[in-house]
Amino acid sequence: MLVGAIVLLVIALFFLLKKHDEDGFPNNERDQGSDELAQMMGQEADPDTSLYDATNEAIDIITIRGQVILSNGEPASGAIVQAQASQVNDIFETVAGEGGLFSFETMPLALYAVEASAEGYGPAIAIGVVPGGAQLRLVLENGQDINGLISYREEPVANAVLHLGGPGVFPQRTVISDGAGRFRISGLRPGHYEYAVTATGLGSGFTGILSIDDVISESGLLDISLQRSPEITLRVVDAHSGAPIEGGVVTLSENPLYVLTLGRTIEYGVGLVDFLPRGHYWMRVRAPGYLPYEHEFDVDAVDEEVRIELNQGASLRGRVVDEAGNGVANVSLAAIIETEEGGRWELRRSLFDDFHRLVRPDGTLFWPPTMGFSSNQNGEFVVNGLPNGHGRLVARAEGFAPAVSSALDTRENQIVDNIELLLRRGRIVRGRVEDEEGGTVSNATLSLREQRIPAWSLGDSVITDGSGAFLLDECPEEMVLTVRHPDFTTISLNLSVPPEGIDDFIIRLSGEQLPEMSGRVFSTRGSSAVGSSVWLMHGEGELPVCRATVGNDAWFHASHCSAAPERLIISHPEHAPLIADLAGNTEPKDWRLMRGGEIEVVSQRTPVVVTINPMITLPHALWPRPAFEMERWGHEFVRLVAPGDYLVTCRAEGLADGDIVVSVREDERVQALCPFMRRIIDARVFILDPQGAPVNQAFVIIDGGVEPYRGVTGEGGYVDVETLPNRRLHIEAMHDQWGRGQEVETVRVNDTDPIRVELGQSIAGNDPETFLDQLDDWGISAVTDRRSVVLESVHENSPAAGIGLRRHDRLLWARPVSDFRFSVGIQRNDRVEVFELVRESEINEQSPRK
Repeated sequence: MLVGAIVLLVIALFFLLKKHDEDGFPNNERDQGSDELAQMMGQEADPDTSLYDATNEAIDIITIRGQVILSNGEPASGAIVQAQASQVNDIFETVAGEGGLFSFETMPLALYAVEASAEGYGPAIAIGVVPGGAQLRLVLENGQDINGLISYREEPVANAVLHLGGPGVFPQRTVISDGAGRFRISGLRPGHYEYAVTATGLGSGFTGILSIDDVISESGLLDISLQRSPEITLRVVDAHSGAPIEGGVVTLSENPLYVLTLGRTIEYGVGLVDFLPRGHYWMRVRAPGYLPYEHEFDVDAVDEEVRIELNQGASLRGRVVDEAGNGVANVSLAAIIETEEGGRWELRRSLFDDFHRLVRPDGTLFWPPTMGFSSNQNGEFVVNGLPNGHGRLVARAEGFAPAVSSALDTRENQIVDNIELLLRRGRIVRGRVEDEEGGTVSNATLSLREQRIPAWSLGDSVITDGSGAFLLDECPEEMVLTVRHPDFTTISLNLSVPPEGIDDFIIRLSGEQLPEMSGRVFSTRGSSAVGSSVWLMHGEGELPVCRATVGNDAWFHASHCSAAPERLIISHPEHAPLIADLAGNTEPKDWRLMRGGEIEVVSQRTPVVVTINPMITLPHALWPRPAFEMERWGHEFVRLVAPGDYLVTCRAEGLADGDIVVSVREDERVQALCPFMRRIIDARVFILDPQGAPVNQAFVIIDGGVEPYRGVTGEGGYVDVETLPNRRLHIEAMHDQWGRGQEVETVRVNDTDPIRVELGQSIAGNDPETFLDQLDDWGISAVTDRRSVVLESVHENSPAAGIGLRRHDRLLWARPVSDFRFSVGIQRNDRVEVFELVRESEINEQSPRK
């Protein structure tokens, strides 16, 4: 997670220092950019956030000094140098003088990004620069200059936006064509790049490939002819009510993991996309209070309308009070959630595991609609849009220690009421960070978190001053303090802070360096594999703990790894990725790249779209997943494939997907034969009352189809489901007044009649007394007639207390999930809401031990 946050910080910093065109992209939005950067760096988006020295006195003059040089070592006089920090609104700018020297005077103490740029060279950037530190040395990238022309039907296109980048490429570059349709990109090193171009009503077709040879020519030339794009109307609505959703944000991409192309707010529930040529794309939609939506779709030659239905996430409601019981206003609320699939969300800073999908190289700032929650004047709050999972709610206010809730379960459309968060006055810890010899350690970062907050959640941080001193004044009683410095091993301490605080607390760091690794990489011919990307991996994630690039002498040097490397992956455009298990051995050694194997895909009698995904850990950035169309009896070859198992999926419209698993070996070809794919049948299921009339708003569960179905009937009393021939469907339908009904039906190829399910059975089942006793055991008093079950009351101090159930709620179902969990579904205001009751014993088992 830390590596992912660093990568995102770098990308965010780079683009926040750029200017963009007026067509939907920010232009020096400094206030918004500072808030965004603050959230990326794990701090509140508040320009008043302060960092303390030992005496808490203001620092008069702090400087950042350095030198900008060219790749041959000559000074780069005249280079533009910019600096920006998360806590500072202004962007500082200066010009490198004689000898390439530059300096910034009177800089507030913070972490800065410093960037140098000059015409004809690629930029140089330094991240995490602290004023008063060592002099910087920024080396501008020397490389190819690419000139080009953007046109449509042989006419130049002005103000077209070109994005150049791709997987593993940093920094990504953005340029705008002039009035004659011309553009220039400077300082590109040898390698392979991807580009995408957009203009109003036009697009380039994502994406093109730009290859720059090792031998730099006098001038590169890239002519790009745009295509007309159809108009795609996006309608964003509530999945249950169908009402338009305000403030939705849509992001589109040709590949789900990089080169995202759009991030604009949808107004009045309607958005227009007019720059995507024909092709296959990914869509991601977010809106306040709703769960993220992802969808693949195709753009054809004609205009069309796409309906996007969003489901509401869980809502947490409650009040923040002080020790006197008074409500506290303007308190910042954070939801920290771990999903059942293993994802991690921190909805204060919008940090979560799939954040990389939201990085946009066009420079558009990420819009975090689930952020910014705070209490009102009475201390009341609502935090919504939460995913299914388990977690806690955290309240933060100046002068107070963080208040952390008990363990919470969140479910889609669920409302959890009556949460009370008690803010206590923060306790103070003063001290100093030293090395093993007792010397002071300045610019060390101290991060603190309350012990019940998970370790992956970034804490609030301060930086030691020149004497190594620090002051923490919003500490909880029980906390974890983590201390980091580039020259020392990171340590974590569990502290119990008494009410009077702690003075003269000394923290000593050891001199051990962070993990690092070196080695040499050669091609199949034995020459140096210059330009190869080397990623060192830890765990099963797709982000490296550190990385390096192979130089002309074949050596690579990866240092300051955030964790001990377990695997090594080397990528080169002319070779298959090399994947090796290090088994704890990080000593320097030689690595030789190989050609890998081949996959031959045969389509047989049906035109298909084929995708290939490795079943081994191979990041997208190092091996983009192949995807291509094939006609009948076609053959396609995928070369330079790393040995291992791969899932080949053949898709055709109206047919079920065909999957083949193939094992690739070095220097061998393996065949993937698309199987015979069965036709998908659209089956309609009618839900009827005992008189045979269609039932609106009945909740329907269907298993046995292509995908499990969970939905609600509309005005016609029916739902549609996709299934395969001769597949048996298990259908269960429920309505709060008409009761429940079940049906098992086998769908034949030529069936045209709809499936009918009649309601009338009791929600309580065949044994109502046992059903009501079970509800009572979980804290719910209810009554039943022949069909319905109505809630009368909720027992105090029971699992059902305080989760949002109300008197006169009508139950759709109630059933145990496990020995400690009980699921209850109700229908409220034409919406199905699900509540999960949890016994105290399980909450205690999940709570961390102090």
